Amino acid sequence: MLVTDKLRFPFRQALADKLWRDSKHVYRLSGATAPWEARSGAMDACHSWEELKYWSYIVSCYEQHAIYEQMLSAFGSVEALDASRIAAKVKFVGSGSGGSTLNSYRSIVLDDPSKPGSWLFEKVYRCEGSDDLERVLALVRQFGDRLYTGDIFMPRLLDVRNGRELAIVYSAFTPSARVSARQAVARGAAVVQKLMALPTDSLVSGTVLSEPHSNYLQALTKTRDWIAGKRPAALTAFDNLSRKINDSYPRYLAHGDLHRKNILVSGAVLDWDSCGFYPIGYDPGLIMARGLNAESVEELEHSLVKYFAAMNIGTDARFMLLGGLYFTLVFGAGKKSALSESVLESLLTKIVPNSEVKGH
Repeated sequence: MLVTDKLRFPFRQALADKLWRDSKHVYRLSGATAPWEARSGAMDACHSWEELKYWSYIVSCYEQHAIYEQMLSAFGSVEALDASRIAAKVKFVGSGSGGSTLNSYRSIVLDDPSKPGSWLFEKVYRCEGSDDLERVLALVRQFGDRLYTGDIFMPRLLDVRNGRELAIVYSAFTPSARVSARQAVARGAAVVQKLMALPTDSLVSGTVLSEPHSNYLQALTKTRDWIAGKRPAALTAFDNLSRKINDSYPRYLAHGDLHRKNILVSGAVLDWDSCGFYPIGYDPGLIMARGLNAESVEELEHSLVKYFAAMNIGTDARFMLLGGLYFTLVFGAGKKSALSESVLESLLTKIVPNSEVKGH
């Protein structure tokens, strides 16, 4: 049975109601009191990616699956699974913040949940302007068999439906809770160890997995701006360190967005859109920046040594330590972070010697 009422989350209900009230007059929907009461075709006539993201989020909060499917078909010329016809149960699960995907995801349970592949997770990608889906498909081609198995695993990709503007991806759904904040670093370290054990001989210059993801480039730009505002004298030395790490440090496969929301208790690791071959310390830095509420640089160093630098990977642990601290700064200053300004400033002084200015 399909859910046709609003989700039982008050904050999402309130937000959906507000977005609906604030926007319906702009789209000449003022006669309707809810999205499903809009005149036929009005809700699915999105003229831009931004509109599609906006309205699809609203209808997801109301669990309106038929309208959602119509939106995808009208905008992207791609047909999603017809939930009302084939699903025993369907619901919107969670929400994201990616720029190249719709930030509303669906869980679809087919008529016989006992059969393999009957629990599906649906995610919608934009075809142009991003290489996220290309990265996921390249990852599956090169490492799918290795990543689909084990105590830590990537949910198996089952189907890709390509349209003119959109692509819909279905993978195996793994119902499970996220790891706790206390577990995040240790579980993240286990993911990193598995990825670093994979062969790097498939790294070929020019492939999508060898290119930096836009998330890193954006975070690096914001970090440079932050340094220029805080300690401009340190910027040249920081840029030199960036070149050294990116040009000469050993590279390994990294998840690219590793934090506790993407690691489940079941062992499933979600959201591989930013994956690639990155310099050592990339994923550890993400985990330190987003999952460890460290109160000092010493605490960051201790955690890097304890969980990552001691890995038996045949690489000098000093690469892991400095690389991890560098990426902690980049993702700490350049993205949403659990680290305070004072810790970030001390971290800059640590990795760029003599960057501290008088009076600081």
